[in-house]
Amino acid sequence: LGTKIKLGELRFGVEVQLHDEPSWVWRHWGCVTPQVLSNVRALIPKVAELEGYDGIGEENQAKLDKAWEDGRIADEDVPPSALK
Repeated sequence: LGTKIKLGELRFGVEVQLHDEPSWVWRHWGCVTPQVLSNVRALIPKVAELEGYDGIGEENQAKLDKAWEDGRIADEDVPPSALK
């Protein structure tokens, strides 16, 4: 089992169609792979244009900014369950 995403914790969501209805699939911010990040960066080159960016606070914005520059999530943000 993965690490539960706690209320208020930074997460990454992708809108999907489920039974012809829009829905969201969420993953822990630390579980976003470099490939996923690369795919999103190709579609949305400016991190500040991500939906929800303005509402996540300066600390989390800094995490996104760094990931956009580095092309990967910082090691300290990866949960233990993702290291197995």
